[in-house]
Amino acid sequence: MNLTFMAGFATWVLFAKQQLGLSDTQYRLLISVSAIGAIAGMPVYHFSNRESAA
Repeated sequence: MNLTFMAGFATWVLFAKQQLGLSDTQYRLLISVSAIGAIAGMPVYHFSNRESAA
């Protein structure tokens, strides 16, 4: 992780807490769901990338 990513992630925390009004538990759920989505999306990306290169 680089400094730019961490700076963006820090603002995401502030946005979720202040603008969306998420509680700590809701924020943890948001982070967990985004991580699961990233893991689940990896095979889709590799499949679509392989198909578009052919």
